[in-house]
Amino acid sequence: MKKFNPAKLLFGFFGLATGASLIGSVSASLAWYAYSTRAAVSYSGTSVKETAQLQIGFASPVAIDFEDSDRMSLETYQGDNNFYYFAPIGASLSSSILNKYLSANGFATNYLIPITSGSYARGDAWVNPWDSTNWNTSGKLKQSPNPDRDIYSYDDSLIATRDHFASFQFLFRVAKKAFASSTDYVSGQELWLTDAVAHAYSDNEYVNKSLRIYVDRINEVGQYEDDFIFNPSSTSLTGGSTKVGGLLDVAGNGYYDYDDDNNEIIFGEYENTSDRSTTGYAGTDEYVDINGTGRTSVAEDTMDTFTGKHMQGVYYYDTLEHCGIKTAAYESLKSIAPSRSSGVLSNKDANHPTSLCKTGTEEDHFFGRVNMTIWLEGWDFSIIDQEIGKYFDIGLTFEINRVNA
Repeated sequence: MKKFNPAKLLFGFFGLATGASLIGSVSASLAWYAYSTRAAVSYSGTSVKETAQLQIGFASPVAIDFEDSDRMSLETYQGDNNFYYFAPIGASLSSSILNKYLSANGFATNYLIPITSGSYARGDAWVNPWDSTNWNTSGKLKQSPNPDRDIYSYDDSLIATRDHFASFQFLFRVAKKAFASSTDYVSGQELWLTDAVAHAYSDNEYVNKSLRIYVDRINEVGQYEDDFIFNPSSTSLTGGSTKVGGLLDVAGNGYYDYDDDNNEIIFGEYENTSDRSTTGYAGTDEYVDINGTGRTSVAEDTMDTFTGKHMQGVYYYDTLEHCGIKTAAYESLKSIAPSRSSGVLSNKDANHPTSLCKTGTEEDHFFGRVNMTIWLEGWDFSIIDQEIGKYFDIGLTFEINRVNA
């Protein structure tokens, strides 16, 4: 099997009002591929009026050199080593602001490398990527499988580094009025993600479907016990899951990869190899959709790692049904949406809230805190050759209840 190196996906975060984008070129076809992207992050309240009550910012362990034109106000507190930056109440964060934040903290700024969460169920343990000590020793996001390594499943040696993905320590405050002072904020206010758009730049492009966001709700110990992965492209009422294991054509020769003992390789996470044949393959030379992509033929310009042929003489898999391929569960916009009654938002299940955060007390400066880690899930079937050079938009809408103070 031929060697390959990880490829990078160029991207940028852009406010909805901007028209700029980052475009890059890719020259190689690799296992988990590279693209050119743009993205947007925005937020609002329940209406134009309520938007003026919502203030967004972020926490940073390092100081960030913002320009005066960025209009980011700095707050520091005695005994606290973080720097807190806020946009004006009701204002959004520009691409320049977001990229300065990512760059200062060592995360990807103009590219992403397709990686994976590995197997995951809502509420599973997740290592905070902002905890550099723990992240270097054990973590959740992992690099792509590589046939040149001695192993084919995931362990701590394959952890994704910060330059593979983006992560934000977002802060929210709810003001009593548009021009608030330090005492004019409201505690105990919940905030929901009520709209999310991840769409490709043009028709017949699908890389946006691989976007994943881990929502880490960190305020008020014990309040949120079941954080989750969010898929902004999912339209399911109940969320869904991504298989994080299967056969791959990493070598790019049209055949599923196999090891030195002529055994086809299940990459990723699985329980057993019970479905592998005990005799070498002697069938026809045609593409077989073992992974369930829905593709049974592959043109030269639409090749992907998920669809391949069985090599003659190799001990092969006719099915993976009994191999226990593991999955990563995710929530959809509909599965985390709040209930609405007479214009008031609330969690559908009070025991398992889907609100992102709740603003803190005056002692905690009225901060609502939520970390969002953003990556491209390499096991999503949209990660294919034909998407090289494509890009997509991301829009997020945060919503609060009306505050009558």
